Amino acid sequence: MSASIEKRHEKLFFKAKYLHSELEETEEIYEGYKDSFLKEVSTKQSPKKEKKDNLKECISEMDAGLESIFDDEIFDCQNNNLPKSFKKLYKKIMIKVHPDKLIFIEDDEKREKYSNICEKATSAAESFDWFKMIESAMELNIDISDISEEQTKWLENDCDKISKKILDIKNTYPWVWGRAGREQREFLVSKYLESLIV
Repeated sequence: MSASIEKRHEKLFFKAKYLHSELEETEEIYEGYKDSFLKEVSTKQSPKKEKKDNLKECISEMDAGLESIFDDEIFDCQNNNLPKSFKKLYKKIMIKVHPDKLIFIEDDEKREKYSNICEKATSAAESFDWFKMIESAMELNIDISDISEEQTKWLENDCDKISKKILDIKNTYPWVWGRAGREQREFLVSKYLESLIV
């Protein structure tokens, strides 16, 4: 591996790590905004207009919209389309953390840690998430020094996916409402209610 590829991969890894952290924070903040936004919406709904009056239905629609953001790149690992180097790293991880091996570990903390790594690596394989895969490998001190240009591109793609998820959340009514001033909030609630007219 060339030094420039290694350096680029390292920078992208830290960028992905930061973006994952930002996504977690964004999701947490979004949940708070969503709850407050929907309470506000429920107080402003006019019973005379034909609107979706079931607040749970509104919540479900918002959540379904976000789920589609997260599910759109789910990868069917049953079709064996994983690249050879991805499979190789996954196998190295599973050799250490496969559930069948964990039953022999007496230390509860270590067994739970390995179980979490196993789940993360499996999720990474299902969603073709190179960042999660190499992060899992690093937690187990598995050597990942043989990085290719292709793997660097996978990591770059992971960064793009995470950035898009963050942007999609920040473009929702609850997020914009949560960041807005009082007058803007009222306007956003009225626009949201207009969008619910049947």
